[in-house]
Amino acid sequence: MTAVLLHHSDWDVPAPSADTSDEMRKLLNTVRLAALKCRSAARSELFEACAVLSMERKAAQNVYVTALIKGLATALPKRPIFFRSGVSDLSFDEIWLTSALRCCNEGDWASVNFLLRSRIAPQHRRNILFLLHGVVGHRK
Repeated sequence: MTAVLLHHSDWDVPAPSADTSDEMRKLLNTVRLAALKCRSAARSELFEACAVLSMERKAAQNVYVTALIKGLATALPKRPIFFRSGVSDLSFDEIWLTSALRCCNEGDWASVNFLLRSRIAPQHRRNILFLLHGVVGHRK
């Protein structure tokens, strides 16, 4: 067995970025700004946040986005990674989230179900779906 020496230039390959529309890019920047604000905010219980929003039908999109960001921190096994607004690269969490939002917006429920089952704990799936639907519901 021979060792292979990797040159530093082999590691400089940029991470692949998902192909996103301008509208999805705007939404992603909204999510990124909310994620920055939520870093220092207290965590909220996912069920309670959904209960409050279900009573408040006319809540603004940023309220849903904030609840979604805080909820993902609870529902995912590891804290999600969001880059600063305007960064062209996407983290794995951002790619997953934009895919879920796009599928939810298009009504592709089989894909939404797959994405939720791939990463979200069973007890949190319904609440995350509610928040995803709230986020895309304000875009129409």
